[in-house]
Amino acid sequence: MAGILGINGIVSGLNTDEIIKAIMDKERLPLNSLESKKATLKGRSDAWRELNSRIYKLKDAAYNLQSFTTFRAQKVTVSDDKVLTATASAEALLSSYQLNVKSLAKAHS
Repeated sequence: MAGILGINGIVSGLNTDEIIKAIMDKERLPLNSLESKKATLKGRSDAWRELNSRIYKLKDAAYNLQSFTTFRAQKVTVSDDKVLTATASAEALLSSYQLNVKSLAKAHS
């Protein structure tokens, strides 16, 4: 504070400011230790949180890859594509069909 004048140890010959500072520093040691442990634990907690976040992102990516329609696309084969064409969606069930074409349609003129 401004305006306060102190004469340290004039009567006793002791430097009371230094003694008080030393006592306060000693009293502060457990607090400093706890703050250091707190910082270490916070760092570990942040690292686990980041790892957990990345694992969830990997899980979501794996799920999306597993359900990705490109990998589930069905293939259609036709023996004569001049007679018949066919397509299948990704949701189509695996099956086999046999069609016998007896005649082809003709355009009216």
